This record gives sequence, structure tokens and C-alpha cells, in this order.
Amino acid sequence: MKRFLLRAAQVLLTVAVTIFLFRALQVSWKDLAALDPSRWVPRGGGLPLAASMVLVLAVYLYLVGLWAAMAEQLGAGHLPFTAAVRVFFVANLGKYIPGKVWQVAGLGYLAGREGLVAGRALFAALLNQAFSLCAGVTVGSLYLAFGTTVPRGAWLVALGSVVAILSLLGSRRVHSRVVTVLARRAMVDPGWTIPSPRRFALGWFGLHIVAWVGYGLAFCLLWAAFRPLPRGIEVLVAASAFPTAYVLGFLAFFAPAGVGVREGALVALTAPLLGRADATALAVIARVWLTVLELVPLAWVAIAPSTRRHHG
Repeated sequence: MKRFLLRAAQVLLTVAVTIFLFRALQVSWKDLAALDPSRWVPRGGGLPLAASMVLVLAVYLYLVGLWAAMAEQLGAGHLPFTAAVRVFFVANLGKYIPGKVWQVAGLGYLAGREGLVAGRALFAALLNQAFSLCAGVTVGSLYLAFGTTVPRGAWLVALGSVVAILSLLGSRRVHSRVVTVLARRAMVDPGWTIPSPRRFALGWFGLHIVAWVGYGLAFCLLWAAFRPLPRGIEVLVAASAFPTAYVLGFLAFFAPAGVGVREGALVALTAPLLGRADATALAVIARVWLTVLELVPLAWVAIAPSTRRHHG
């Protein structure tokens, strides 16, 4: 009963925040009803839309590779790519459960079933999440720097936060304490260490920057599939709006997969360039776009031969 009440409260909070965001943006049902579906037919023969989909899938697979490579570097073991895709995207379904922990926990659990050292695979998932958030904030800070709807200097605060977090992630003292906690839970060996934590942190942070740049470019292609892209510096604003909204949706721990919060943030960020109604329509399209594309790797691994390891 307690769990049911908690889930109900999270759903209600998600709905309330979503309604608040769209009311604050002054998006009315009348505005949405006035949208002409014929104006949302893909432009350019569908090529920009197809390109955006290919790029998102490439980013997805790149992120799988990052997690698998980090897990191997941390001593969890090697996982064949098909198995890594299966583990990653099955665990990814956990983000639709409120709480934000199920996706990461699922990675550790499913990796253990594939023969990896579960604790180290989980640690890799946690670190990947931290580096991804730092990189997302960094790319999103372009919007904070050049957007017209945020206070001046906000980008400096965002980048300052990233520097502080990366300093912690690259600190040998912090790393030692984390390893001590994990060792008490038998998740890693007590004497296990990462050589040069600072270089480790900066290297993986840079690799995640590539992923967020890819997301930003893919969103620009999605935008171009339905509306002309802005010109000049406003292209950077458009490209960085999606990473910013994605991070805000992730930080809304109560919202499964950031539903509602991400869309509200994306509308707020793109409305100055598109108008409220069109920005709302594009935000909804972006949600469907990403969700459908998440199913493609799952479909692929469903028909691919299993590579699960069996240990006697």
C-alpha cells in the first residue's frame, strides 16, 4: 500500500509540474487545436527526418560502447557488443519507473547475468551517468550563454558546477572512499583502484561530450524536417536546447523518463524561435521520435543470436 501511494504521489507530482510549466508558458488548448497537421508533414522528402533518426541510433550505440568499454576498463569483464546492446536497452526501460535508480541498477544486475562482475558493471553505469550529466550541462550551457530567456551569467554557474563535479570524480581521495563503500558491500575488491583518476574523469567526460553534440545535431535535423532552422548564432541555441531540456527532465527524479518536464522545458527553450504552439508540437514529436528509436535496438537484439555466457 505504501509503495502504491508513493507511485501515485510521483505521478500526481509529474502531472502537476507539467501543467504548471505549460500554464507558465501560456500554451492553451486553443493554440494547440489551431495547429494544422498538414504543416507537420516532413520536409525535404523526409531526408532530414531520416538523417536525424540515423544519427540518434548512432548515438545510442555509441553510448552502449562507452558503458561496455568503461565496464571492461574497471575490470568487470568483456561483453560482446550484441549482448551489451541487449543489456543496455533492456535496463533502459527502467527509466520509465519513477525514481531514476532502476535503469542503473538494471545495468548492474543484467550485466551480472551475462557473466560480468556485477558490482563493477554497476559502478561503470553510475560513473557513466555522472559523466553524461556533466557533459549534457556543458553542451546545454551554450543555450545559457546565447539564449534570450535565461539570466546573464547562468552559463558560468553551470560550467562552474561541472568543474566542481569533475574535480570530485577525478579526486583520488573521493575515489578511495567510494571504493571502500563498494568493498564493504562486496561489489569490488578492497585494494582496487583506478590509475590516474583525473585523467580517467577528463577522458570519459570528453567522450560523453561527443554524445551530447550528436544529440544536439540530431535535434537540429528533426527541427529542419518540419521547420526551417534559425540562422547564425541561433543555430547553437537550437542545438543546445535539447540537451538542456533532457538534463532538466532527468533531474526531475519524480517524472518517469522526464515525461512532461522535458517537454515543458523544451517548449520554454524553443518558443522564442518557434512560437509557443509550434514549440509544443515539436517537443511532442521529439518525445515520440526518441521513444520509438529506443525500440529499434531492442528489436534488433530480439532477433540476434544470444551471446550470453554460461558458467559452470
